[in-house]
Amino acid sequence: MRIIAATNRSLANGVETGHFREDLYYRINVLRMQLPPLRERPGDLPALIGLFSHELSNRLELPAFVPDDAEITRLQRYLWPGNVRELKNLVERAMVLGQSLPDCLHETAIPSRPGHGGMAASTSTYPEDLPLAEVQRRHILRVLEAVGGNKSEAARRLQVSRKTL
Repeated sequence: MRIIAATNRSLANGVETGHFREDLYYRINVLRMQLPPLRERPGDLPALIGLFSHELSNRLELPAFVPDDAEITRLQRYLWPGNVRELKNLVERAMVLGQSLPDCLHETAIPSRPGHGGMAASTSTYPEDLPLAEVQRRHILRVLEAVGGNKSEAARRLQVSRKTL
């Protein structure tokens, strides 16, 4: 049997802090590959979009598409908090809805890529006459989209229980 595991946390730090079993760490740490998040490698977007578009076009029986340079540029400014899973979901959503990739992201959800490599703060605002319940609903939907629909992660980021979400 071969196990392939992925995590977004440092298992070595987990061992040091006592949050991860040392014996298990040494059992699974045979070959370590570190892949930077998508936001740190925006040049990979065209190839990944092409791959996902091809795979999904076969599965969904829809035509594959290739975004133009302007669309790629807009997507490269996005910080991809959901990483490659978020991109794959975006490609699928665009294909099913027949929209361009950037149009499937809410316009205010595409922050500028900062020059220092940090996360850009969202600059979205809501109309002042919008009811609070609608602002809350929109924010929850944006967070859900940012985490690729993962309700547990969205609840964690919103600091509410999954049941409340």
